[in-house]
Amino acid sequence: MAYIEMILQAKHFIYIENQFFISNSADEQVVHNQIAEALITRIKRAAEHQEKFRVVVFLPLLPAFEGDLLNSNSGVLKIQMHWQYSTISRGGTSIREQLSKDPNIPDPSEYISFFSLRQHAKLNGEPITELIYIHSKVYTFSCSNKLLMDFSHFA
Repeated sequence: MAYIEMILQAKHFIYIENQFFISNSADEQVVHNQIAEALITRIKRAAEHQEKFRVVVFLPLLPAFEGDLLNSNSGVLKIQMHWQYSTISRGGTSIREQLSKDPNIPDPSEYISFFSLRQHAKLNGEPITELIYIHSKVYTFSCSNKLLMDFSHFA
């Protein structure tokens, strides 16, 4: 509940860095966490009042579960990705889809963006790249003129 209240009270921005991003945005019973619904509510309020408001979410490009997406042993990985995509952009009730239905929000990316990290280098003269896995759980909120950071998961 504390995260929900902080999201709803955030003044200018919310920064989220998390290993997973699965939430409920359509009153479904499968996922009980209401982070997505709170984000949708706060963004809609910002759009209605023409406030400058931004949500930035960093998460891993792929969950760190055993298996290759192309192999039959990747069931858990595929389930994790399904629910994450359902939260963010697919399935009819995602954050992006809910925001796109709002007449005050012509472009949801003006309010919320999702990012992953990757590094690039050269090895023996050949370009290489690899994912940078985000394992942290950080929420940062702007409240009035103050910044509140929650590192409680590190305790």
